[in-house]
Amino acid sequence: MIEIICENCGTTKVEYNGIIFRSKFEARSAKWMDWARFTWQYEPEKFILNSGGYTPDFYLEELDLWVDTKGWLKKGVCEKYQEFALEHPFLMLFDKDVKLLEKEMKEW
Repeated sequence: MIEIICENCGTTKVEYNGIIFRSKFEARSAKWMDWARFTWQYEPEKFILNSGGYTPDFYLEELDLWVDTKGWLKKGVCEKYQEFALEHPFLMLFDKDVKLLEKEMKEW
């Protein structure tokens, strides 16, 4: 993984496997999905919900499953996740989940 500093926006983006991710956490999640041999797409579609726009981080094709990665949840944003999950197969991966999965990768 290669970290890229965005001077205009003040954030760090990460390149993994030719894809620029918004965070190191997303790149780590993609790395785990590769290890688990999932076929995935990164932010392939934006959805317009009653609660606003929403772009899930990943789509796992074989499972027809949308995945979003979060270090933590901000107050007031659960509404859009709940609304999305009512219409689509959905999984939320938190940092603690990915850390456990990475541990499994190392032990494999």
